[in-house]
Amino acid sequence: MSLGGGGGKTTTTTTMDPTLKPYVTYALDEAKGIYNQPMPNQTDPSQLVAGQGQYTQEYKQGISGLNAGADTLQGAISGTQQAASSVSGAPQYQTTQFDPRTLNQETIAQYANPFQQQVIDAAMQGEALRSGQEMAQLRARQAGIKALGGSRGAVEEALLRDSQGRRAAEMEANLLAQGYDKATALAAAQQQAQFEADKASEASRQFAENAGIARGEFGLRSSQLMSDQAAQERNMEIQRLQGLKDIGVMDQALEQRLLDLQEAQKQYVDNYKKLQLSDMASIFYGAPAGSKTTQSGGGTSTGQSLLGAALYGIGALV
Repeated sequence: MSLGGGGGKTTTTTTMDPTLKPYVTYALDEAKGIYNQPMPNQTDPSQLVAGQGQYTQEYKQGISGLNAGADTLQGAISGTQQAASSVSGAPQYQTTQFDPRTLNQETIAQYANPFQQQVIDAAMQGEALRSGQEMAQLRARQAGIKALGGSRGAVEEALLRDSQGRRAAEMEANLLAQGYDKATALAAAQQQAQFEADKASEASRQFAENAGIARGEFGLRSSQLMSDQAAQERNMEIQRLQGLKDIGVMDQALEQRLLDLQEAQKQYVDNYKKLQLSDMASIFYGAPAGSKTTQSGGGTSTGQSLLGAALYGIGALV
């Protein structure tokens, strides 16, 4: 190596330790071989990213089609509808329909014997026949005592007719009263029967109404319980799916870590010779080497020794 300075020329020659020369030559050959090697095949980027595992897939399928508790909730809705139907369809409460004031003359007349007048007419005809017979007997007796047509006979006939008239009137009144009493008894019995029937009907309506309301209340309570159960089933399914998601994330993270380590190992294998050569160059660099300087010409000159130039070049190649 020559350096110009002042009016002269200085030449410096560097020599290497002969024992190092074979190693340096080997290192240069290895560096040349590494330099001429083609670029290593790149790993497919899709293979460097961990895919979603089984648990993540199950989580995605479960969360997209989440229907836990839907059947239970539908049952609760149906129960509510049935409860509303039971209440709306229950008989309405009503007071007893019987009214004692309905037992009047018109009501009693409805239960009168339709043949009562015929019976009275027959009885009065019998009474008239009896009265005629009595009058004939009286006149026969008067004729026997030669009192017929006199004032005494007229008085007796008048008294007999009065007695017969009162008797006939009393008979007709008794017959009418008996018919009325029978009609009244029948009407009262019928009213009592109607009263009992109304009470029984009202009791049945009240029982049915209370039963309908009770069914409605029970249905509402059951529907509420089923609704709460549906919410619990949905929450439990969401928690289960969240657990699958967490496990899937951990599995994917572990798989990604493994892929990263495998890629780092591959890169280390690809660069193994280069690392070895770099370590060798670091050993060679600074190894003892000799130099010789020759100066010619006048003036002042400066010389500089370059130690391990070839070895430094090796380090630059690495």
